[in-house]
Amino acid sequence: MKKGLLLLLILSFAFPLYAQQNREEGKNKMGASYYAHSGALYVLSNKTTGYEVTGVGPLIGAAFFYERIFLSRFSMGLTYTSLMERSMDVKDGVTDINVVEKVALGSVDFRAYFKSHKRNGWKPYLGVSFGTMSASDTLTLTTAGSTTTTEETTKAVVPVTLLRGGFDLIMDYGGIRLDFGQVTGVRRDLVGSNSYRANYKMTGSSMSIAVFSHF
Repeated sequence: MKKGLLLLLILSFAFPLYAQQNREEGKNKMGASYYAHSGALYVLSNKTTGYEVTGVGPLIGAAFFYERIFLSRFSMGLTYTSLMERSMDVKDGVTDINVVEKVALGSVDFRAYFKSHKRNGWKPYLGVSFGTMSASDTLTLTTAGSTTTTEETTKAVVPVTLLRGGFDLIMDYGGIRLDFGQVTGVRRDLVGSNSYRANYKMTGSSMSIAVFSHF
């Protein structure tokens, strides 16, 4: 009787391990993340006086990604978000400027994992991404002593490179991801406002927390 119970106990532990070893390895990941980009500078140069003012603040939004895994340790994927936004207040002499910036990020991502995807568990990685950050800014100008406001816009498409590292935690057909990155990218505006030229300095750091399906 005791031997029978012991055998059943061993089988109860062995079967899940056997099933995990023999389940088909997932080749795809698809998910959504909370994305934050910090350190990016928005520099306005007055076209008349040349005076410069700088706005800074985190870009925060939701991102979506797809990733294809090759040879169990390498991947190529796509990331896209059009939902990042921030608000900045700067001052040029007697003029108060509120800047609302909306950014769309699109990138092609490459990752190398230190562990294969044949088992559940932690999958640390290093990677690089190439893409663009398309920014559109609405400037609301208010002069001291006046109740009248003026709206102007600037726009730019900034090529960016991201060096990234992090890890995935795979749990059968789903998982979570924690990702850190260093972003590099600078460009002058493609569309300047009537009063200002803008310089977009997207160089900074990124962080994202994601959930995904692994299939």
